[in-house]
Amino acid sequence: MSMNFKISAFFICFLLCSIFIYSHDYVLTPEKFNYEKGETMLVHLMVGEIYNYEFERELQLNMTPRFQLYTQKKVTSLLVNATDSMIPVAEHTVDFEGLGMLVMERNPSMIEEKPGAFENYLGEERVNGIIFDSTAWKKKVVKERYTRYLKSLVLSGTSDKEDFYMQPVGLKLEIILLVNPFVLKPEEEVVVQVLLDGKPFANSLLGITQQTYKSAPFTDYAFTDKKGI
Repeated sequence: MSMNFKISAFFICFLLCSIFIYSHDYVLTPEKFNYEKGETMLVHLMVGEIYNYEFERELQLNMTPRFQLYTQKKVTSLLVNATDSMIPVAEHTVDFEGLGMLVMERNPSMIEEKPGAFENYLGEERVNGIIFDSTAWKKKVVKERYTRYLKSLVLSGTSDKEDFYMQPVGLKLEIILLVNPFVLKPEEEVVVQVLLDGKPFANSLLGITQQTYKSAPFTDYAFTDKKGI
């Protein structure tokens, strides 16, 4: 999940992927995050390290069972008039006022690795709570299955007392904002809850990558409590 908070002049990316993620990070990012009603919103799917993307991914209809725009009043599918391989992945006329939440789910992918490679990845990404030793299998190739779940929040006009973005939308792994980032003041905290299969994901390590104005990006980490917060 990626979000840009213009009011605070910084950009935070919450990586909302599967528990088992290898490969590159995917970030669902609009060209901007503040709109006026009637403007065109272009949404890009970027691949690579945060703030150092390697390329832009085209829309893959066979890999995208779900791509929606949530607002306070309705849910709109962004796949209805979409074409395969289109770049950017969405071009939508902003027909709402207030907050809009983009949600994308991708189908599972499979990659092959050498024994030990996945364990090395878990250590590099600080993934905790997993005991796994593929070298004990005595196999030449180990297969890994992973899924990506992405969110992004935009604003049209001004935000009132909306709270729909605080409700789960049914993703297997989901990060939920518990505050409206567009009304936060500098130094105020962004509070989120992590859910796995709709239940609080306790003791989960969350990586938050941010970039303040004219500074290099950096990543901080925090563990969720027993309520997944």
